Amino acid sequence: MSLPTTPVVPRRANIFAAMSQVTPTHGSSPPPANGSSSSPANRFSSPGPEGEQPPVETVLPVSIFSTGGRNATEAVERFAARHGLEPQQTADCVALLRDPFMVTLAKMFVLLYLLLNKVTIIVLAQPTFEPSEALLKNMKKYAMAIMFSPMQASYKKNGAPLRVLLNLLKIHRFDLPPNIEGNAADYAILKRAGQEIFTQIRSDIKKEIAGSLGYTYKHPKVKPLDKCKNIYTTTKAIVARSDSAVTVELCARVALMRQVWVETYKNPKADYWKEVDGFLAEIREKADGDDTQVARAFRELLTTDRQAYGTDNYTIVNGTADSIQAEVDTAVEKVAMDAAGDDCDAMDED
Repeated sequence: MSLPTTPVVPRRANIFAAMSQVTPTHGSSPPPANGSSSSPANRFSSPGPEGEQPPVETVLPVSIFSTGGRNATEAVERFAARHGLEPQQTADCVALLRDPFMVTLAKMFVLLYLLLNKVTIIVLAQPTFEPSEALLKNMKKYAMAIMFSPMQASYKKNGAPLRVLLNLLKIHRFDLPPNIEGNAADYAILKRAGQEIFTQIRSDIKKEIAGSLGYTYKHPKVKPLDKCKNIYTTTKAIVARSDSAVTVELCARVALMRQVWVETYKNPKADYWKEVDGFLAEIREKADGDDTQVARAFRELLTTDRQAYGTDNYTIVNGTADSIQAEVDTAVEKVAMDAAGDDCDAMDED
C-alpha cells in the first residue's frame, strides 16, 4: 500500500464536532457509525504501512480549558465566604475561572511575592531583641556556677566562660527567640549580655579577695596577716549570692586568686585576670597532662594560704554540689577539651 503524497487535514467542522464528543475512556469507545474504525488515528491521520501502528492522539484534560460554569463559580464563592474573604477578594477568585491556565499560575506567583514582601516588612519592623529579666536571672545563675567550677581552665581568656554559658543556653533556651543563633545582630546582643554578667562576677570576686585582706580603695592597705580572713570565710563570702557549695577544690582556686592579687595589687598596669589565667596555664603546662601534679599544686596553694592568713583552726567541709553545678562542671570540662578546636567565640572579655 502506497503512502499518500499530501497529509490529510481535518475540516474545521470535524474539529468543532469533536469538541462536543465525549472523550473515550480505556476499554469503552462508542461503536463506529459506518463500520470503520473510530480510533483517533483514523480520524486524524492516514493509515500507515501494513503492520505499523499509526500515531495516537494526545488528549488534553478538559478541565484546563473549561471555566467550570455556574457550579464552579458558586463553589468558589461558598469556599471564599467560609474563610472570611472580602467581597472584592471573592470576585478576584471567581475571575480566575475565566483566565487561561498560565495566566492563573502567573497571578498566583504575583500574590506569593506580595505576601513575601509583607512578611519581610513585618520582620524588619519587629523590635530589637532585649534579654528579659527572667533570662538574665537564669544567665547569672549559670554564670556563677561556671566561674566557681573547679574544672575551669581560664576565667577570662578566649571567652571560655562565655562559651560555656552560650552552650548551656542553646540547650535550655529559657525564653530565647527561636533560631537566635541565625540572627547575627540578636546573637551579638545575647553575647554582650553574657559578657557583662561575667565582668560583674569577676569584679565582685576581686573585691571580696581584696576585702579579705582589709584592702579597699578608700583604705588601700593590707591588714596584718593574722587579722585577714581565712580562706574558708573568704570563699563563703564569694559564693554567698549563688547556689554553689564551698569545697576544698574551690577554696584552693580562691587561694590561687588571692596569691595573684597579692603579687599584682601594687602594680597599676597589671591585668589581674590575665595573670590568674596565666598562673593556671603555667600549672597545666608544668604538669604536662598529669592530673596528680595539678592536684599537688592546688594542695600546696591551699596549705600556704591557710598558714598565711587568719587563724588556721577550721576544717573545710565539702558542700554538696547541686544538679546545676554538676551540669556546669561537665560543660566546662567539654569546652576545655575543645579549646583547640573551633574558636568562633574566642575573645578576651572586657
